[in-house]
Amino acid sequence: MALDVPVPRHRRQAVVLAVAALVVGLFVGWLIGRGSAPSLEDGVRDVQRRSAQLTERLRALPAVQAAARDAGRDHAADVMAELDAIEADLLALFDDAPWIGPATRQLLGETLDRVGATATGSAVAFRTAVVAAVAAINLAFGTSAAA
Repeated sequence: MALDVPVPRHRRQAVVLAVAALVVGLFVGWLIGRGSAPSLEDGVRDVQRRSAQLTERLRALPAVQAAARDAGRDHAADVMAELDAIEADLLALFDDAPWIGPATRQLLGETLDRVGATATGSAVAFRTAVVAAVAAINLAFGTSAAA
């Protein structure tokens, strides 16, 4: 014997079931999206990682200068090419680091300018400018001075 359910009651059960499934699906989707979205902390860590890469490139500049001098090439041109690339990457990094204010951005730019100005001078002055630039970037981005 078949159980007859009136059509309006059957339709109401189907609608309630569909709405419940929709609510559960939306909730599960929200949980998955929330868990997979990058956090602010992830963004800060990424910026700090990239700033650490910049400081590593800066630390390598005295070796670039020495190698160019030893090879008899224009060491300032080699250093300035790499320094220009570092400065461009730093400017791009500022876009992802809104907590770095205009005064700090200007200070970092001036610090890199000092590195460029000493590229044709003595190796000691150049190395000192590089160390100062590395320290300024580490301070601004909250990264470790030791590497």
